[in-house]
Amino acid sequence: MDERKPAYLTEWLLSPGNVNVVLAGIGAAAIFSIPFGYGIGAVALIALAAGEAIASMFVPASLTFRDKINRKYRRQMHEAARKHLFEELYRREGDGPAFDKTRETFDRLQQRIDSLYTLAVDSSNVLSERDVDRLEDSSLDYLYAKLALAVIADRSAAIDLAQVDNRIRAIDKEMASPAAGSDVKQLEKARADYVALAARHRRMMSRKTALEASVLSMPDQMEEIYQMIVAAPSSQELGQKLSEAVDNLRLREDIEGEIASDLQEDIPSLVLPLHSVPSAPPVKHAAIAGERAS
Repeated sequence: MDERKPAYLTEWLLSPGNVNVVLAGIGAAAIFSIPFGYGIGAVALIALAAGEAIASMFVPASLTFRDKINRKYRRQMHEAARKHLFEELYRREGDGPAFDKTRETFDRLQQRIDSLYTLAVDSSNVLSERDVDRLEDSSLDYLYAKLALAVIADRSAAIDLAQVDNRIRAIDKEMASPAAGSDVKQLEKARADYVALAARHRRMMSRKTALEASVLSMPDQMEEIYQMIVAAPSSQELGQKLSEAVDNLRLREDIEGEIASDLQEDIPSLVLPLHSVPSAPPVKHAAIAGERAS
């Protein structure tokens, strides 16, 4: 999903503005053809086609148009990921206190993000829409991390670590004095499998502890970022401070490796949070950098 690219030409051709221009052009050609004949109507249609061809070479390539379409795609893909993550969480947690708390927390995060988008529109503020996009990505990472914890809980419930350790000790005892006819190679393989399972389970539980801490602190971190921005939206240092603060929201990194593999194994169709949709550069920050240089 992260690799999907908007079809800019198609988006422009099917945009309401262009469709209205084409319909108006066809209508004008039809009207002119009544008193002046089909020749004039044909000329109008040719002029319309020429205008469309010329516009198609420039409009879809413009940064302003592409940024508008990129934002549209981001909204669509963000909504798809949010809906899917909530569906998977509901499937595991049901309609109970845990799910309700997750939804309330996410709704609060989204309210803050919506408020920041409003601030980003103001050209006097250093905050750019791309900055807020990164925070919105982090809000999806929150749901992704909650789902990862739910999958870890399911997997850990299916493994009795004490029983695995008992089986390893039993194999060790049998290998120490193998009975007649015992297949030592098979015993060694079984032992290696059990040891790997136990090690993987312990790594998973360690990751779970770290992920739980990150998930718990993330709403507070987001609130601190929000208050920092609202307190001084036009501060010259805001860009650097915001980048550092967003980088500290490390939920995605906490899920890498085996946990991510477990998620994909349990939910092959999982719609992941989006982090690489094409986007225009943060114009406000670039402008400020230029002013400083001058």
